[in-house]
Amino acid sequence: GGWSNKKTITLKWTKPTDSGCAGIYGMAWNLGTSATSTPTVIDKVGAVTSATFTNALANTSSGYYFHVRSQDNAKNYGSVAKVGPFKIDTTAPTMGAVSINKGATYTSSIVGSVTASASDTYSGAKYMQYSMNGSTWSGLYTYTTAARNVNLSSFGGNANEGTKTVRVRVRDAAGNISTAKSDSITYMRLPNITGGTVTSLPNVTSSYYRLTGTDFNGTNKVTF
Repeated sequence: GGWSNKKTITLKWTKPTDSGCAGIYGMAWNLGTSATSTPTVIDKVGAVTSATFTNALANTSSGYYFHVRSQDNAKNYGSVAKVGPFKIDTTAPTMGAVSINKGATYTSSIVGSVTASASDTYSGAKYMQYSMNGSTWSGLYTYTTAARNVNLSSFGGNANEGTKTVRVRVRDAAGNISTAKSDSITYMRLPNITGGTVTSLPNVTSSYYRLTGTDFNGTNKVTF
């Protein structure tokens, strides 16, 4: 059976008929965790076609079953119809740690290797999502505790240098979504040297090597 995160459920069925002349008196049903059950008490008079159970379902991985049958005015019961199991999980997953590049402080790549984990008691973690700003989320990725490459400029991010924060949230098989956990890393592009010339400066006896290129911000040492 499938998973649901709803505590209230409505069951519907085809309107019963009576092959004899007595007519339908009412419907007997029950909702429980037994896969085999025979309702013996009339719950609703008339040939009704639905039943609603409000806040009646608790978390369970074994599942609920619904059994229903009709009774005619001569006290004869029809056969039992059954549906189930339908499993209930109303609890969101609990996030574990999130890590970018195994906890590194700096990176020169806009693509980070992100790991995350979560625990879920009932339906189990099924999907995960990523966001750089906490509001723009990726599509659903299959849940894994293995590292996944995530572009730090995607999902609400940008390609500017500076602190990059990856937020991760996990969704279980019943559709419950965890709170997000995050990790941060400082993104700095590597200097791109396009050329260099020996340059003499006024009043300076030694010559200097002038470098040309891009992304020199934050550079404090050049090795030849």
